[in-house]
Amino acid sequence: MPYVLTQFSVKNFSQWKVVFDEFVPIRKHYSSKGARAFCVSNDPESVVVLTEFEDLERAIEMYASKDFKDAIQRAGVIGSPVVTLLKEVDRLSA
Repeated sequence: MPYVLTQFSVKNFSQWKVVFDEFVPIRKHYSSKGARAFCVSNDPESVVVLTEFEDLERAIEMYASKDFKDAIQRAGVIGSPVVTLLKEVDRLSA
């Protein structure tokens, strides 16, 4: 399964979270199987999102889409997010 790790800073975590939650149907449209959001422990405005996708090409399309660009603007993302494409090579139980 492909994953995408997205790192960015936000003006306000609560504002970002509202938009992140509203974006669920769009992520699903682009083959997302789910996402996990994290913030840096000593900096709640530094956010990391790990999203699992069924199709890497669809994921790439999402990050290039107007929907995504509009959402990050509404969410108060500062600057451009760092987007890293990941391929799972192993999964351990512990």
